[in-house]
Amino acid sequence: MMHSHTSMNTFKICPKRYEYRYIQKLPRITTPAMETGTLLHNAISTSLLGKTDFSAFPIEERTEAERLVRNALNYIGERTVVATEHQLGMSRNFNSRPFDKARFRGVIDVLIFDPVSGMELIDFKTNYADYPKTQLLFYTLLSSATFGFLPNKITYFSLRFNQPISYPVDLEELVQFRSELLKQARKIEMEKQFKPNPGEHCSNCDYIHQCPAAQILSIPAVNSQETALEILKQADAHSAHASKLKKAAQVFVKQTGRSIQDTGREFKPNVSEAVSITDMDLLKVRLEAGYDPDKYRNVDTKLLKQIPNFKNRFEDCIKISTRTTYKWQKINTKGGESHDNTKENRQSA
Repeated sequence: MMHSHTSMNTFKICPKRYEYRYIQKLPRITTPAMETGTLLHNAISTSLLGKTDFSAFPIEERTEAERLVRNALNYIGERTVVATEHQLGMSRNFNSRPFDKARFRGVIDVLIFDPVSGMELIDFKTNYADYPKTQLLFYTLLSSATFGFLPNKITYFSLRFNQPISYPVDLEELVQFRSELLKQARKIEMEKQFKPNPGEHCSNCDYIHQCPAAQILSIPAVNSQETALEILKQADAHSAHASKLKKAAQVFVKQTGRSIQDTGREFKPNVSEAVSITDMDLLKVRLEAGYDPDKYRNVDTKLLKQIPNFKNRFEDCIKISTRTTYKWQKINTKGGESHDNTKENRQSA
């Protein structure tokens, strides 16, 4: 059985979705974001090989695509490209295998070399680059099996925000991940009944219309304007009902102080800081050279928070308020705080 990082993460999220996609091989819905991500990866790879071509992009998207690809190329700079869009395969014993015969397989975006800093493995993301490190660790094992050495650094690079998030390769962490990877692979291979795991991730599942857990939704075929209108009305009703159900659970947790636990997760308060910009003109003055003010408008306050000492530096032009939300969070079985479990496997563009 073949395992990729995406397939194993799919099983972890919902075994039934895994069965539909990887065993029954049912088709998925291709979104514009997924298509753009594929085109960007191809454009970066061909540009690194000296064959820049943006003809596959719609005319209205080419200027932005050129900017994103240029961000990637500028980050790589003069460093030597060892591999780009390279298919890698690995056996159950973590030895190199042909891609189509491998137990573990994946495609790395780029592996580069610099005489001073050494090898760096990079995975490009269209938007934010705050993905779990597991995907990079998976690719690190694949590249090690194929090339016979470990990279010195592993990086997610945000094309849109021109921002890398890098980690040094920790051998102890990699050995632990390899052990967990084998356990997960064995668990998938021994699975007999792929049961659905309903949750917030159901909202973007390609197979919701045929999932046993969603049979009560009775999703009809849409073949006329009248049918479309009717199901839109049903959708509004379902959304309103779901919102009220969740609100009732929130009130229970808030009033009793008790979390609601399920297998591997719990529904409880999540306290975070919300940052809003109160004076954009003053913020532009406060930003030091090297920071692009246009990046920090509206949703880009997430990037603003990554600037060291941002609270004191921008205290006269931002507002920080405490926000409490109630959501499912993953239970950390190794101790410590639980982690947000609402982020689905976002598109790895």
